[in-house]
Amino acid sequence: ANTGENAAQVAFGAVEIALWDIRGKEFGLPLHMLLGGAVRRDIAFTEYFSFRPRQGEAGGEMTPEAVADYCQRMAEEYGATMFEGKLILGDPLLEIDTVRLLRERLGRRAMLRLDSNMQWSLTTARRILREIEPFDIRNYEDPVASFEEMAALRQHSAIPFSTHVPDLRRAVALGVPDYFVCNFAALGGLARTLKFVAACEAMGKGFWCYSNDLGIMTAAYLHVVAATPWITEPSQSLFRWQIGDVIEGGPFRQVKDTVRVPEGPGLGVTLDRAALERWSRHFAENGPMSHFHDPARPGRHRRLPLG
Repeated sequence: ANTGENAAQVAFGAVEIALWDIRGKEFGLPLHMLLGGAVRRDIAFTEYFSFRPRQGEAGGEMTPEAVADYCQRMAEEYGATMFEGKLILGDPLLEIDTVRLLRERLGRRAMLRLDSNMQWSLTTARRILREIEPFDIRNYEDPVASFEEMAALRQHSAIPFSTHVPDLRRAVALGVPDYFVCNFAALGGLARTLKFVAACEAMGKGFWCYSNDLGIMTAAYLHVVAATPWITEPSQSLFRWQIGDVIEGGPFRQVKDTVRVPEGPGLGVTLDRAALERWSRHFAENGPMSHFHDPARPGRHRRLPLG
């Protein structure tokens, strides 16, 4: 997870989530019942878009038109109205043109959120946000590299900001960001996540869940969001891009922006041990994805800011 650098805390969080699953199975109750009961059962997730090189049958969206075509197809085939994406090529005009075309194609009511992974300098971010603000951007995650730069950027834009850096104390002191987007393991498990979300509520900061997780963590997201009234914004998802999972019947897929919370005991999912072994081996042999690897220039890694 990219929500924390503390490997020991992430490992503890993963084990703690497994213990919640065991507890639920022991009592014969779904996790959301252990957390006080569901206030919602259909959990909202965004569709994801990005500039993606083609890999076999997937990807190939490397222009504003191709990204807009992809999102329009998701709207037509799955009823999607909520979209979030990374447009990380270091080209401000390309981002502006893509946002303009997305709004034109998807209509006024579609939700659009962006995430730059801290790619822009403060100067460039000011320019981009000025240009895209008329297109009703719901949220922009980490447009710049620090909360201090984000606070300066707030003086020039009304677009809400989010971050994957869970520093609530600094966010309250500076007034930004408005939302946190976190992985439960990186926060130290479910108990610590619930305390963090409660603190966010007390301080008026929103929260939603991180993307790029497999079915076990996604099931935890589903149950916690089901049981937590404060989490009202859709969480991120890369479900449509996942080619496998470690749970039976996975990956989850949203239809009309939502996934139904599992009702079985514990997390409500069953581990696929053969798939777990296969994907563990794949990770050991290939390593994690690098956000700074440029597939167009494999001998070079990107450095921030990109522009």
